[in-house]
Amino acid sequence: MNTVLCERRNEWNFEEDLMRKFSLIFNPEYMEEHPEEINQIIFWINDEVVPRYALTRQLDAIRRFNLGDEVSRIRAPTLITAGTSDRVVSYKSSEIPAEIIPNSRLVLFEEASHFLFIEEAPLFNRTVMDFFG
Repeated sequence: MNTVLCERRNEWNFEEDLMRKFSLIFNPEYMEEHPEEINQIIFWINDEVVPRYALTRQLDAIRRFNLGDEVSRIRAPTLITAGTSDRVVSYKSSEIPAEIIPNSRLVLFEEASHFLFIEEAPLFNRTVMDFFG
């Protein structure tokens, strides 16, 4: 059994695994049109610019994160952004806090994915700067 696990581990290709995951969080068109950016992100991850233990902890925190009733207590002006082509979290889920939080503003980025802040960086940055005035 251990031999099989070791063989599978040796056959595992980290970059291929990342590319499969990226195909969910990036639009396929973006990945095709910006291979240099995708490769840079892979390099950073491979080079452990962000240590793997930190990524694992971040993913665990995301899985456990649930504001539930706490959202209605937010009183600060709130910018909510979402990509209409996000295959990780539907942009429709962003409509819920936008309806509940007073002084919130929902901005949808057409055809953008989960990583809209990368795919639509100039528009995203302008939107954030405009929000903060």
